[in-house]
Amino acid sequence: MRGNAATLLCVAVAFGLGGAEAGHSGKIEQTQSQMAAIQSELSTNRQALNDLRNQKRSLLDALGNLDESLSKLEQEKARTEDMRAQLEADLKRLGEEKDAGEQQYGALQVRVQNRLKGLYVMGQGRTARLLLDAKNHSELAMRSFMLQQLTQKDLTLFRAHDAALKKIRRIRRETEDALAAMKATESALQLQVNLLRDVRSERQKAIDKVLHDRRLARRRAWELNRRYQALAELVESLMQEREAQEANAMPGLALLKRRRGLAWPVKGEIIRFFGKKKDRQTGATHVSKGLHIRAPLGASVKTFANGTVVHVGWMRGFGRIVILNHGESVHSLFAHLSEATVMAGDQVKKGTPIGRVGDTESLDGPKLYFELRRRGQPQNPLKLLKAAGS
Repeated sequence: MRGNAATLLCVAVAFGLGGAEAGHSGKIEQTQSQMAAIQSELSTNRQALNDLRNQKRSLLDALGNLDESLSKLEQEKARTEDMRAQLEADLKRLGEEKDAGEQQYGALQVRVQNRLKGLYVMGQGRTARLLLDAKNHSELAMRSFMLQQLTQKDLTLFRAHDAALKKIRRIRRETEDALAAMKATESALQLQVNLLRDVRSERQKAIDKVLHDRRLARRRAWELNRRYQALAELVESLMQEREAQEANAMPGLALLKRRRGLAWPVKGEIIRFFGKKKDRQTGATHVSKGLHIRAPLGASVKTFANGTVVHVGWMRGFGRIVILNHGESVHSLFAHLSEATVMAGDQVKKGTPIGRVGDTESLDGPKLYFELRRRGQPQNPLKLLKAAGS
């Protein structure tokens, strides 16, 4: 009987040690693969910055391609930060489970040890004597039943001990996995932070060169004027969409009659007004078919009226853009966004956030480019927006 008790303890200790958790390795490998693709893309686009004077290369394409790659890197960094936050939460949970599991296991271990001592004593022939000393068959049956019940309780105790041990070992494996993933995640995050810093520094140097080099500044203004035509063509194609998209939109013509009545999409300073302006320093003629509003990076951009989101995407010269249809061929456009918080087809109400201020393809830092068009023709938004402070 003593040998059987020792065997039960060994089974209780050794049972269920196999079966490793899948862990976080899949997510880490995915992040590494995505980062490799982004780094390769950035390398190509960074080289283009060193060749801005090449007449065969578009300035806006060089800066725009780089900004698209930067946007992907920013998004990957945000995902990595989310992963780190999740790992921190997992480690905290695992720590709490470990403490509770070890406390439970300690209590069960004491009970098992005490029970094994009892089994050892019973193993010195007392179990047989207990049965042999029965005075009749009824008492024998009762004693046999009680021993069976005691054996069942022993099995329940040993199984509980085994389950507690399995839980502790599972927690230890998951903790090791999470710690390894945390180390890899911290390394990836540091790489992303350093890469963002270096590329943004190179980007700013290229922007300074374009802004202060007369030849490059003129070329950039000329290219941007051509991009306005591409933008007008995009709006024209959106005007040909089904009228069903306007079903829930506010009648657009009513908007254009609300002189000084529309809310600003974002609070900020106008750094370029509607119309043409010649830069005295470079001689470049800048055309603006909307308002360029300097605002804090990440500030919420809101729609000033009901409408339908008809386009969300990236357009060279304007970065990330969102276009709304307000009905009766009236559209509003929001550009240079760091992110869009709506999708094409969304019905939005007045005051709904549609994105955040960014500097995608902006040479002026964080800003919002805001346009209003009627039948594809640009309107001066300043005539329709509320006076500052009202």
